[in-house]
Amino acid sequence: MLHLVDERVGTTFFSPNATASATVKYPSVMPYLGIGFGHKPVTTRGFGFMADLGVAYGRPHVSYTVSPALLALAGANNVNAEEQDISNTANRYRFYPIVQVGVSYRF
Repeated sequence: MLHLVDERVGTTFFSPNATASATVKYPSVMPYLGIGFGHKPVTTRGFGFMADLGVAYGRPHVSYTVSPALLALAGANNVNAEEQDISNTANRYRFYPIVQVGVSYRF
């Protein structure tokens, strides 16, 4: 059972056997800007510590599919508009914050 809601005109489409799937993926490689600190013992035993704070930038790719039953009921224009809404929402999150903290011990 799936409801596809078209908020622009206030229409809800209902189909008991319908499916919809949305996937948002970031690129595998993204530019990164960060600042960090690290210390590890070079020749002696002891603990080491590292910390890094930064941000990566990438445009997410949105893939949106619906079942043929829902596509026939809602129409291609409404499905495409829903995909565009998801894409617009995902594009607001181009910056991906990254925080790394690590501890090591050398024997």
